[in-house]
Amino acid sequence: MKIAIPLFGSRVSPRFGYEPEMLIVDIEERKEINRQTFSTTGLGIPQRISLLSSLSVNTLICGGIDILCLRSLSGRGFQIIPGVIGEADEVLEYFLSGKLKEGQCVRGGKRFRRGRRSSSSASFFSPPQQEKK
Repeated sequence: MKIAIPLFGSRVSPRFGYEPEMLIVDIEERKEINRQTFSTTGLGIPQRISLLSSLSVNTLICGGIDILCLRSLSGRGFQIIPGVIGEADEVLEYFLSGKLKEGQCVRGGKRFRRGRRSSSSASFFSPPQQEKK
């Protein structure tokens, strides 16, 4: 199996098609075997999709992706895990462990789902209590 992660620095790029580099990882039995980084600077979206196809990638882990790219990649048989945020290496670890989900934010070994807030945030934003005189 080969997976691709569009990169912006060391993080998952916020949008497929605008990344300067693409990380390609060979996986066997849920373990990383090999990794390569390819420059995608100057490539249009059709060329990026062709690059992934020519490298026999079958899974794309990305941030945002437009509907046309999603349909094009799905039509070519790609598994797509969109809406992912975080450091690429941490995201890869979650993928290999079977824990990565669509729309997931991975930070410092912790998983976060966007749109959820802890109950403790309400007390943080409460107005201060006035002292009685």
